[in-house]
Amino acid sequence: MKTSKFKIALDGIIIPFAIYMAVTLVVVAIFQALTKSTDYNLVLLQGISNIFTFIVLCPLYISFKRKYDVKSKPFSFGTCLYMIPLAFSICVIGNVLVDYIPRATENIVTTEVYKLAEEYNIFLSLFIVSVLIPIIEELIFRGFFFDAVKLISNDIIAIVFTSIAFAIAHVDFRQALYALFAGLFLAYIRYKYRRLIYTILLHLLMNLTTIVFVPSILAVKDLRSRLYILFICFGMLFFTIYRINFQKNVS
Repeated sequence: MKTSKFKIALDGIIIPFAIYMAVTLVVVAIFQALTKSTDYNLVLLQGISNIFTFIVLCPLYISFKRKYDVKSKPFSFGTCLYMIPLAFSICVIGNVLVDYIPRATENIVTTEVYKLAEEYNIFLSLFIVSVLIPIIEELIFRGFFFDAVKLISNDIIAIVFTSIAFAIAHVDFRQALYALFAGLFLAYIRYKYRRLIYTILLHLLMNLTTIVFVPSILAVKDLRSRLYILFICFGMLFFTIYRINFQKNVS
């Protein structure tokens, strides 16, 4: 019997998202009950929530793939190397362009990341932002969501849907624009290689680049220097995408 589109959407979109939200709310509620305070670090609690979310969603995703016979392609270490220049170029281009959009208020996530680094240490902050958050976001958006929409419709709709959903999830307008730009590349890599590990690695490297390199790059205010940086990064981006697009034995 053919599975209904609603059942696929329920298993691949509604339930995973509901679980993520439920775990997050429970973690926040427990923290507030234990500390009797509503003053908490958003990024730290998200990191804690992501650990428990992963414990629940990982086996659920494996079950989802088996149930709907979602195929994966062989892993290649060489393919991982493409993620390094791709992550750097996407991250720099996106952040430099978004920097020209007027900012109403300071981005709360950025503030919380640096606050976490000051209150605890930079390694904890890097671990949460560059490891825990990418794993869960990829598991939800390029894992469950992408596979479900692909089963319901096709690859193009899956790429567009997951990219828009990823952008909306970031709330802040400037960050949402960057997330939309980055999300299109993340979804393309998911489509191209049919393995979640590559998008997790790409996302991890992008977040790491944002924390380690982007502040120094954005500190360069000279327009000519910025254009030079963009020229190099666009060249790196197009070359990497060209190599990926014509890589053998992956399509």
